Amino acid sequence: MSRVKERGRGLEFHLTPRRVVIKPREKRQEYIERLDKAIVTLEEIINSEKTDEKIRIQAANALARLISTSYVLIQDTDIENMEEEVENIKKILKKREEERRLGQER
Repeated sequence: MSRVKERGRGLEFHLTPRRVVIKPREKRQEYIERLDKAIVTLEEIINSEKTDEKIRIQAANALARLISTSYVLIQDTDIENMEEEVENIKKILKKREEERRLGQER
């Protein structure tokens, strides 16, 4: 927690440090599991015969970025963003499959 007081023409800062416990081993394992899940999902989308070429390319690009991300320092926001992208690709795929199914029923 910090407080700032105005004193004359300058500012005076008071900082109160707090102890933070970071468990890198547990976080790393969580990130690895999340990366693995996203990679498996993208590989399934890419390898499916039902996947449109445009979606397959999106998924391949996302997979390439995901793999390159895994080689650098990973932050939770990076993984969350990639998971969101994977989810968006899955939604697009589901919508296209429904459209295709409805088109065949007509």
